[in-house]
Amino acid sequence: MIIGETVLVTGGTGYVAGWCVAELLKRGYTVRTTVRSAAKG
Repeated sequence: MIIGETVLVTGGTGYVAGWCVAELLKRGYTVRTTVRSAAKG
């Protein structure tokens, strides 16, 4: 497990990015993401 690594995922509310974020979190990464609308964040 990777501890302390941060990953940026752009378009975090999209379908593919959502699965990527979930998998990265499961693997122990810290995830930062961009969203088009603050309401969707």
